[in-house]
Amino acid sequence: MTLRLLPLLLLALTLAGCGDFEWFPDTRTNQENLGTVTDAERNAPVVSQSFTVTGGSAAISIANGEYSINSGPYTSASGNVQTGQSVTVRHITSSAYGTSKTTILTIANENIPFTSMTMGKPPVFVNSSTATDFTFDPKLDVEPNTVIVSDSRTVTGNTSPAPISITDGEYSTNGTSFTSSAGTINAGQPLLVRHTSPATYQTIKTTRLTVGGVRTNFSTMTKAAPFVNYSTVSSVDADPTNVISVAQALSATKDFTTSTHVSFSIRYFLNNSSSAQKNVGLTIAGADAQNRRIFSGTIDAAVPAKASPYTSTHSFGAVLTISQYNSITQWLVTKIVIYP
Repeated sequence: MTLRLLPLLLLALTLAGCGDFEWFPDTRTNQENLGTVTDAERNAPVVSQSFTVTGGSAAISIANGEYSINSGPYTSASGNVQTGQSVTVRHITSSAYGTSKTTILTIANENIPFTSMTMGKPPVFVNSSTATDFTFDPKLDVEPNTVIVSDSRTVTGNTSPAPISITDGEYSTNGTSFTSSAGTINAGQPLLVRHTSPATYQTIKTTRLTVGGVRTNFSTMTKAAPFVNYSTVSSVDADPTNVISVAQALSATKDFTTSTHVSFSIRYFLNNSSSAQKNVGLTIAGADAQNRRIFSGTIDAAVPAKASPYTSTHSFGAVLTISQYNSITQWLVTKIVIYP
């Protein structure tokens, strides 16, 4: 072997040892599927069970739905997932009765399905007050504890006033005031539904409406919890003992770049106002302009007493694609833990 081949051999060994590149995927989901939701409401959001990724970093993508990492915002865009992160999947069910829909989540080389099946069609006694079947589109990622109004629908099919009733919400017919009391609606009149969204993040609420024997629903799902950034909030919020704080913004540098991937290091700056050394754990994240978490990792550090600041650099075994790395606009500390 000639000396000029040695650098190429070292690079190959480095990449092979990393275990985070897509061409040597070692990520495991231990999930054959994400379950099936049966008897689901029509045209409504459903969420899969959660699972934790193990074994390394890998590409993640989805078809016919959206995924969330660590309870972050749902997205359909391809990304990267790290070992220890949790993943859930959601989609909007079919608008038809008794119909299935399947979302395929892909992590590394594993395809993991999540399926929903809508409820069977209930019997309807057809008469002059029977309305034509219809559905309301759900509202996703809404603010918690907020009044959400559906899109307008026009009732058709009935030749006499159709009875209307509602559960867990209110309706308005033909521009009248919203009410939860039973009433009637004529064909050709517009119909709105509203309810107050759940008080908690990433929670689904469904209002059920019956018009002329036809059952339909209006659903909302609240957004993900805000992306807390301890890099810019006071240390008392980040650390209950009020001795560790972020001294300045984090920075990232590329360790090396291949034709498709980037290995990187995070430089971090901490203040320790205590007279004793503090052993801390940091959760750091790289987020894009929409506050979507592209990367999340942990750092353990021993911060000397009265350090102002303590500066160090941590290299990550996880490797991002070039496009993922370039999409990160901010590096953040999202959690600080002081070990006993």
